[in-house]
Amino acid sequence: MPAAAPGATSFGRLLPLLLAAPLFLQSFHYIVDVPPLYLLSKAWPLLTLPLALLGMLEEPRHRPLLLATIAYVLLVPPVTTMLNFQQSYLSAATGMVKVLPFTCYFSVLWLLRRLRPTAAELHRCFSWLGAANLGLLALLWVVMPDSAYKSGAIGEDISKLFLWDPERGNRITLPLVFGLIFIFLQARHALRGGGWWRLGLALGAVALLVLTYKQRTVIGCIVLLLGWLVMAEASPRQRLLLAWLAGVALLAGLALFLLNQVPFSAEGLGGSLSARQLTISLALDFLAENPMRWVFGAGALTRASDITFPEFFNHPNFYLVDIGWLGIVFEYGAVGAALLLAVYVTTLRAGGRTPHAPGAPLVPALCDYARFLLLSSPILSVVWAPGEVCSLLAVFTYLHHPAPPADAR
Repeated sequence: MPAAAPGATSFGRLLPLLLAAPLFLQSFHYIVDVPPLYLLSKAWPLLTLPLALLGMLEEPRHRPLLLATIAYVLLVPPVTTMLNFQQSYLSAATGMVKVLPFTCYFSVLWLLRRLRPTAAELHRCFSWLGAANLGLLALLWVVMPDSAYKSGAIGEDISKLFLWDPERGNRITLPLVFGLIFIFLQARHALRGGGWWRLGLALGAVALLVLTYKQRTVIGCIVLLLGWLVMAEASPRQRLLLAWLAGVALLAGLALFLLNQVPFSAEGLGGSLSARQLTISLALDFLAENPMRWVFGAGALTRASDITFPEFFNHPNFYLVDIGWLGIVFEYGAVGAALLLAVYVTTLRAGGRTPHAPGAPLVPALCDYARFLLLSSPILSVVWAPGEVCSLLAVFTYLHHPAPPADAR
């Protein structure tokens, strides 16, 4: 494990990490409700580009894959956008902003090698940020008035944080990367002898998500992973009991659904399923017009482009981010999708090879979050927040390979 730098205090290493981690993991990247943090998050990959360049020069591990991915997602989509949507280069290049955080692997790793935090200090950093993340979610749910929630109707003052729809009511879409890692940390603590009350804390956090966050894909994937963790660590008799309890809970949930919901339909899911179905149909038809679009992608349009996807396809709910890997293939092609998948798989494999002390939950919990990203990727886009996976890979690389001596910095 990396040792602490001589003369450096624990607080001196933790404070920069606590301040920088939310920016590297894109916690504010879509919070238009707080303009200063939103703009800072958008500019962060450019502001830290010098650190990324230094990291590229000194860190050979995973460098070929990351550089190939960065080069492809920055250079190819603007060209395909110009060809397929008749955009100017400046308009086509606006899509590069969302993939710049792939450089975070190098900048995060460079910063970690200078601060040289221990594994225990990194654990405290993720724990504190996770508790703060969930605490803020609970606080906002209690204090925000109903008038703060927006339906997102066309022409309305839209909030990206406080949303309302007829099926789910009020919900808060606060980015929860640290909150979800906190859930996995508590579950891993409980399963490694840290007290079963921690598992109750993890389940309480999931209940908070059900009450306030209400994102079905996220909550479903978290529940599946927690169930897998518990079943993997339980004895055969405990597994039988847990399976029985899960069956009872499933039947009870199904009964409540049938008693309180209308018959299943796309509209019964808040219209999200019907919107995804139409987006998939339009995307497949467009890709089928030219086989080369399947290989290198068709490119992408953004709100800053000369024309947007809803305008181009004459449909207000065309969003590539809602159709997972098909959206990735649409924008980057099969070549780009293969590179992006390789980054995620490499991160998970790096986490599995990273040594950690017996009973220490940090590395397994971060691996759990990497599993969550892959498990949810058929629906949630892997380029929605690439700073997350790249930061995880940097942490795994740092913990696996000791930092250089202090006098070599």
